[in-house]
Amino acid sequence: ALSEQWLGELRGVDTGVAITLGTGVGGGVVVNNHILHGWTFQAGELSWMITNSGIGVKNMAAYTGSSCSAVNMIKKVNLALGNKDLDDGLAAFEAINNGDLRAMAIFTRYCRNVAIMIINIQTVINASKFVIGGGISNQPILIEEINNQLHKILDNNIMIHKQMIAPEVVAAGHGNDSNLYGALYALLLELKEK
Repeated sequence: ALSEQWLGELRGVDTGVAITLGTGVGGGVVVNNHILHGWTFQAGELSWMITNSGIGVKNMAAYTGSSCSAVNMIKKVNLALGNKDLDDGLAAFEAINNGDLRAMAIFTRYCRNVAIMIINIQTVINASKFVIGGGISNQPILIEEINNQLHKILDNNIMIHKQMIAPEVVAAGHGNDSNLYGALYALLLELKEK
């Protein structure tokens, strides 16, 4: 979030969210042009949002850290395709970009889960922009499908459609390097205070 606020997609954004899709789901929240740290500095730890309590809260699949994990999605796609290397993101996205029905079913469900997470965050902070980072964010189809799923959810529920304006969802300006730029910016801010 610091990186994107400094030199990226959250620059000049009053209320926005940076989401990193990787092994789990990390994030940062900007409110009134300030990073929200929270009482114990855990604001933005999005992996622990419960989105499927019906399977029991002891089951990790109940949390966004599992349902919105890019790593888990890639493993599921490769498993469905019969690929030996379950961690091969390039093979998974080759199938997704080629419209393989097995890959697309998993990918579409994944993007829907990310869209649900965005809606849940949106109900609390009403952000104007969500920035998606992590290695997976280099795939244009990801942002396209998250936006598609977000609009489908909003359009298919008359109450939420009337009350929630879809926020802008874009890829992080620094992609998978946002954490490095953010760390540099935090250091520069600390040095400036001294």
